[in-house]
Amino acid sequence: RIAYVREFGVRDELYVLDPHSGVDRRIGAELPAAVMFPDWSPDGTTLAVSAGDTPDRPGVFLVDAANGSYRVLRRDADNYRCPSWAPTGDRIVVAAYREGRSALIVLDKEGITRDTLLRSDSTYLDCPQWSPSGTEVLFTVFHGSGLSGWERPAFNSNVAVFDLTTRRVQQLTRDRG
Repeated sequence: RIAYVREFGVRDELYVLDPHSGVDRRIGAELPAAVMFPDWSPDGTTLAVSAGDTPDRPGVFLVDAANGSYRVLRRDADNYRCPSWAPTGDRIVVAAYREGRSALIVLDKEGITRDTLLRSDSTYLDCPQWSPSGTEVLFTVFHGSGLSGWERPAFNSNVAVFDLTTRRVQQLTRDRG
């Protein structure tokens, strides 16, 4: 199955598509108006999404893929982007942003912060993606005076990897595109 978001200007809708039959169905119909970054749980039962009343104020929601119901995992003063499931299905890594400060945090399935991988007040850490092995988190980093993902230019972000064992960061690209 493929999860995707249809954008209608003032409202987004979350869908699941069966690629074999070509049939799609809407889920999470009562989610807030802006829905972004769906990510499947390893067991294929749940989608983690960023959602909010506006695109610049998202929280993290979990949507049941079978019946379309959802629950709020985290929604507070921070903005949360790009939730990504751990291969074990017990945690989610997400980018958090507030007032020029960003972080990559790990939430459990109840929305409790279990770890803060990185914090920054001089770069914007964004779009983490858990590796299939579960030992690393890939993410983007933008050196742009604390600009959020909606304020920064769409270039000069870099890709880096956070090693969960050594807790070291390896930058993979250097402002070349």
